[in-house]
Amino acid sequence: MSMLEKRRFGRRETNFAGWIRLPDRPSQYCTVRDISVGGAFIECEYPSLLPFRFLLVIPATNTTYDCEARHRRDHGLGVEFRHMTMHDRGGKTIHTDKPADISEHRVDTARLVSAMRGTFRERTRQ
Repeated sequence: MSMLEKRRFGRRETNFAGWIRLPDRPSQYCTVRDISVGGAFIECEYPSLLPFRFLLVIPATNTTYDCEARHRRDHGLGVEFRHMTMHDRGGKTIHTDKPADISEHRVDTARLVSAMRGTFRERTRQ
């Protein structure tokens, strides 16, 4: 079975700049190459040195993800999102946990995608 067939949610190609944050260590720059509501593939300099769990911050969308590593490659790693925090353009903070089932997930996803689009559009206008 291919990786696409194993994924619960489809991914979209991106080129977001991001930061990997770990306690008591400097932040590490990364690039988010593809993303879905359930996970992402990120490229970074030393993926093998990252712990199993860390924070991924994507400034372009005002979003912070609590991530768990799922697979590692020479140039990056695939992560699963465990929790997400987003600050929308109105100053409101949105929190989500890992989706329990697909129907619950659709409601949260629609709200988050709408907020992310608004934030992204606002930043590209500046």
